[in-house]
Amino acid sequence: MTPSVALIVALAVLAEGGEQELVAARLSAGRALLQEQRCEEAARLFKEVLELDPMNGTALFNLGYIYGDCLPDEELREKYWSLYRASAHLSLGDVALSGGELQEAAAHYQDAMAHLPASGALHERLGALYRKMGLGREALREYEAAAALQPENAGLQEELARHFYAAGDIAKAAAYAARAADARSGDASLRRIAMDLFARAGEGERAAGQLAALAASGGATPDEHCALAEYRIGRGMLEEAADAIRAGWSEGTRERCAAAALALARAHEERGDAAAAAAVYGVMAEAGAVGPDIFNALAVALQRSGRLDAAAAAGERGVSLFPEDAALRNNLGTIYALRAEYERAVEEYRRAVEIRPDFAEAYLDMGIVYGDYLKDRPKAVEAFERYVALRPEGRSLPEVSRLLGPAPAARIPAGGDEGGVPPAGPTPETPTPTPRARIMRF
Repeated sequence: MTPSVALIVALAVLAEGGEQELVAARLSAGRALLQEQRCEEAARLFKEVLELDPMNGTALFNLGYIYGDCLPDEELREKYWSLYRASAHLSLGDVALSGGELQEAAAHYQDAMAHLPASGALHERLGALYRKMGLGREALREYEAAAALQPENAGLQEELARHFYAAGDIAKAAAYAARAADARSGDASLRRIAMDLFARAGEGERAAGQLAALAASGGATPDEHCALAEYRIGRGMLEEAADAIRAGWSEGTRERCAAAALALARAHEERGDAAAAAAVYGVMAEAGAVGPDIFNALAVALQRSGRLDAAAAAGERGVSLFPEDAALRNNLGTIYALRAEYERAVEEYRRAVEIRPDFAEAYLDMGIVYGDYLKDRPKAVEAFERYVALRPEGRSLPEVSRLLGPAPAARIPAGGDEGGVPPAGPTPETPTPTPRARIMRF
């Protein structure tokens, strides 16, 4: 068996033992290869040692030698010599610490830091030492440096969150709790703590960010999804809000999510997107968020998007579920009128005023359909008279005044100003009516 084969076999056998034995075997084999000037093979083994023990002084020293003399590379030589010097200081610091020489240990760790300024583990080690020495401010500085260099260290982030919370710095506690939640993404409780702390610190945007992260991780409750939908609607994130509503809809959150969905649909309407609003109302109706207002809103949105047949179907479904809702019947009548189904329209208007005798708008719509489309003047006059009895100011509407005539002029009492002269303009009690379309607009 050649020396190389024997070495490989020996390493394979040793690999079955503990990590320390494996490190020792590779160091020994590396030195043997180096004596034979087999520098590349030796370097490979020493680097494997560093994968198991990153600050192994022997491996670092030999790599520094290899890249200084055997395989000249100035950058690698300096890298490994610097790490070797840091390793030496760390070893001396550990010896001093074990002997109770805290100041000496701190000095060695600081020397090591000069060579390893980006080592989070070293900052954490020095922080623990300062803490043991009662140097709280210095310890905190090192722990924060370590946390910044080791964002994946959830335990350290969490420890700092607890420290700042106890110190009354809620905003900083929230930031570290969020980092801990990022490092431990499956821990929904940590994410909720961060969310709560940001909210308490008055940082609503960052609290909402934690809620969104919680939802993205699959850890949000249905109620939290609904809360996220509310936030997104307020920020104009309508598509994302719809996703949150779908994720949060459940029996227990029906009321809250339905309110969010209603706000979402209205936000679409404010943007002039009647089709999107109709889609939301339709989803609500299908999901069981039943109520006359939902079907009314769905019918209106469909009508505004030009889908009269679908609007009529929505209105008819609503009426079948809520036959005593006057507003729903009145709007269904208007949809029928827009489809030129005038007899059906006035039938719904009549049902609306039977349910609500004071429903002035239903009388107005009925009069418009009778007068302009069915050409039934007596019935139009009757409907308009009922309307004016409920809304005297409405007599000035063109559709009404054309059949009923203008309002009678106010009589000025004898005696000049006694009793007062009617005001020339409208008063808060008698606002100027807004001109209407020939068929009532929603």
